[in-house]
Amino acid sequence: MKSSPTPSLALGSTLKAGRKQAGLTLAQLGTEMGLANGNFIGMVERGERCPSDEGLVQMGRLLSLDPRELLALKYRDSHPAAFEVLLSPPQPRYPRLRRMLLASCADPEQIAAELERAAYGLMEQLIFRILLQRILLPALRADRYAPRRLREKMAAHRELREGQHLPPDIFEQEAQTFIPWVRGELPMLSWELNPHSMMLRLQSGKRDQEAEELSLLGPSAASSKAAGSHADQAGLSEILALQGLEADEVAEVLDLIEWKKARRKRVRTDAD
Repeated sequence: MKSSPTPSLALGSTLKAGRKQAGLTLAQLGTEMGLANGNFIGMVERGERCPSDEGLVQMGRLLSLDPRELLALKYRDSHPAAFEVLLSPPQPRYPRLRRMLLASCADPEQIAAELERAAYGLMEQLIFRILLQRILLPALRADRYAPRRLREKMAAHRELREGQHLPPDIFEQEAQTFIPWVRGELPMLSWELNPHSMMLRLQSGKRDQEAEELSLLGPSAASSKAAGSHADQAGLSEILALQGLEADEVAEVLDLIEWKKARRKRVRTDAD
C-alpha cells in the first residue's frame, strides 16, 4: 500500500523561491489564498506541513509556477509513478491520471484547453512511434555516425533545458527536432495530423521542398481510400495494437479521435 505524501523540503524551497520572485510576503500570499495569515505557508516552506492538492495548485497559479511540477514534488517519494508521469510528456498509459488532474481546474475554458492538449498528447505518442519506425531507425541504420551525433545533440538539448519549465507543447517540439537531428537537416517547420484521413503531413524547413505525407493506416489502407474520407476504425485498431497499445488504450485513442473530429466540426460551425 502506498504511503501518504509527507512534507517536502524540496517543495517548500520551490514555493519559497517562487514567492520571493513574485515579491510577496507570507502574509500577502496567505491573504491571496483566503487564509487568516501566512503561518501555514511558512510551515510548508520549511518542510513542516504538506498542503492539499487544491491548495498547492492555487499557490502555484498565484506564484506563476507549474502546478504539475509542484504536484510531482509532493508525490515524488510516496507515489513514484505519479512523479514520473507528471514530469513527462503525455503517455498513452496514463491518460486517466491527467484527467484526474483536471479536477483542479475550475475554469471551463481551461478544462477544454487541457482536454484538447490531452487528446493530442495520445496522438503525439502514436505519431512519434510511427516516425521512429519509418524515419528515425532507418536513418540511424544507414549512417553509422548518426547515433553518436544524436547523443551529443540530445545532451546539449538537456543542458539548455536544465532548470527551465517544460512547455505544454514539449512533445511536439521533440517530434520536430528528432528527425532533423538524425538526418542532419534543417529543423522542420511543422507537422500536422488530419484526423479524418489519418494522414500525417510533415513540412520540411528546406526552401521549395514539398510537404511529405505519411498515412497512419499504412500504405495499403491509405491507397484504397479517397482523400479526406473517414478512417476505418477496425483497420486503425489493428495499427494501434501493432504499436504496442493495450485494448483499453486503443479504445481511448479512437474515442479521442472521434471527440477531436466533433470538436473541429463544432468550431467550424460556430465560425460560419
